[in-house]
Amino acid sequence: MIIEFAGSPRSGKSTTLDTIKDYYIRLGNNVKLYTEGARFCPFPNTSRVSTAFWLANHALNNIIEGKNQFIKSTMIFQDRGLFDALGFLLLLEIEGILDSQNEIHPFTQNKKKEDIFYYMNLFANWGKYVDIVFLFEIEPEIAIKRDIALQIGAGPGLITNLITLDNLQKSYSIIYDKYNGIKFPLIERIKTTNLSQYEIAKKIVNKIESLRGNDEEKD
Repeated sequence: MIIEFAGSPRSGKSTTLDTIKDYYIRLGNNVKLYTEGARFCPFPNTSRVSTAFWLANHALNNIIEGKNQFIKSTMIFQDRGLFDALGFLLLLEIEGILDSQNEIHPFTQNKKKEDIFYYMNLFANWGKYVDIVFLFEIEPEIAIKRDIALQIGAGPGLITNLITLDNLQKSYSIIYDKYNGIKFPLIERIKTTNLSQYEIAKKIVNKIESLRGNDEEKD
């Protein structure tokens, strides 16, 4: 079972993922965690086109490995996987980055408006192997406040600024409408602003157990 945690920075995604992962480990389940690819990406933060396509391929490799290396009962958790990678690909289009950063010529030369969706559709075909995506959503203003507090007043970042966070939310919404139940079996949106970590974790566990119960009935 492959479970992806996706969504806005500072929405509680990674913290909740750690809680859920530890919960299932304590119950004696086979658990595998794939951490987000941005931690290993070899490109500088400013190379957003190269980074976005690298992350999409990284997420795809994790899916292939997970489906072929681990037994069916293994719970595979992915922090920022395929859905998130698609979000950052579309963000390139929304913010006009493909026109200004031309470092990957096969993806950007002679670019037509529909080209980015062509590549997104190719990657999204692997979404059928992701059993569920939990999409964490939070208002950009709150995400900024949390980020500044955690960074001790460092100020807005490359992604954690109001304009980019708002565009990322738009990107997620477009992908949800385009692929939910079509390329991805199930995308569950969770508005985390007014929920405690316990409430979020409980909601997610209940959904996972519901899906696992359905799988057992099929078997």
